[in-house]
Amino acid sequence: MNVLTNFNKVIKSQNIHLWLISLILITLPLKHSVNSLFIIIAVIYSTYNYITTQNKPKLEINKVTIIFISIYLLAIVSLLWSIDLEGSIRGLSQKLSYLILPLLFVFIPKLKAKNINLIFSIFSKAIVVYAIYCITIGLLLYFKNGNLNDLFYHNLSKPLNNINAIYMSTYTAFSLLYFFTKKLKQKWEYFYLFILSSFLVLLSSKLVISVTFMMLILSIFYNKNEIKGQFIKTFFLISVLISVVFLSKKIIDRFNVEIKNTHLSEVLVKKEFGQIYYWTGASLRLFQIRVFLELIEEDAVFLTGYGIDASQNMLKKKYIQYNLYPGFYKYNFHNQYLQIFAELGILGFLLLISLFYLCFHKALINKSFLFLSFTFLIAILCITESFLWRQRGMVFFITVTLLFLKESSQSINIKKF
Repeated sequence: MNVLTNFNKVIKSQNIHLWLISLILITLPLKHSVNSLFIIIAVIYSTYNYITTQNKPKLEINKVTIIFISIYLLAIVSLLWSIDLEGSIRGLSQKLSYLILPLLFVFIPKLKAKNINLIFSIFSKAIVVYAIYCITIGLLLYFKNGNLNDLFYHNLSKPLNNINAIYMSTYTAFSLLYFFTKKLKQKWEYFYLFILSSFLVLLSSKLVISVTFMMLILSIFYNKNEIKGQFIKTFFLISVLISVVFLSKKIIDRFNVEIKNTHLSEVLVKKEFGQIYYWTGASLRLFQIRVFLELIEEDAVFLTGYGIDASQNMLKKKYIQYNLYPGFYKYNFHNQYLQIFAELGILGFLLLISLFYLCFHKALINKSFLFLSFTFLIAILCITESFLWRQRGMVFFITVTLLFLKESSQSINIKKF
């Protein structure tokens, strides 16, 4: 009995919740199976903890939680009209996080602000470790093969289970913003800022870099009265970051390619492109918007969509129709707003818009610059990526968002604006 009593005390410790949520976040760059394992453990633990608690805390269900669950329920209902039932069933299993993560946070007792801060700190430090690891591997490969590409973009993040550089850039940007917006910084945290900023630049995501720099600069204006003694250091940091961007030939080349080779008017009217047509990131995404509008009109799926994860075959037909290179056939819309609209119709699209609206509103009410920056970054990223339809994206967004909503109104060690 004593052993069981002690076990219950340990299992009910709030520290368990903190470490499990931290592990969900820090395992995102690793294999999906590892990340999924910790999600399952966290769900089992929180359920057990709630059931065995005598004085059960009141369950808290906010509007954001309802929207997350509603997206999943709508996905289930879409099985009724899905044009690819097998694909939709598979898609439901892949997007289970929209159901189980919100339920996990419903059962978790309200967390103190300092505990939320601790989770963000653990995650951000883990990203620093990942950054050092990737940069070290990249340098070793460069000295071995003389290939500078090993230090940039997807090649740089490749050692982490081939994670897409966009996702790693997003984690890095959040961590950079976390350390930057802390009220009190330790000396070694400036080293973290240097590593994270260097890693972000090397990952070469133009959009993430641009949004992050913009939010860093805005944070100075919003908090100019709090920085004072640290202003010189933070100003120096931003100067270094901007200098690195302008001096980085890889970054400049990527911007130049987009500017010189994107022919927007041609993409909107051309009837056939051919398999050797030169696509930039911007032109391909514009073409996908064109295709989306055509599909919505031709198949009359404005209200319902094609069903969860059932739009790819229709998109592939359009790629074939316009004679695109076969390597594009597996590409989705690369736009979360179009993706959810094409699969869950106007209702799914409105749920996503409402989700971002509520997050922005909550961030402004709580005057949380970090929450505001995080929401803005994801909302912008969803224009160019189906970020919330992939495990590394949806788990990150859902978990961090619900952590902010679990936070008390007075956050510790995070600047307000």
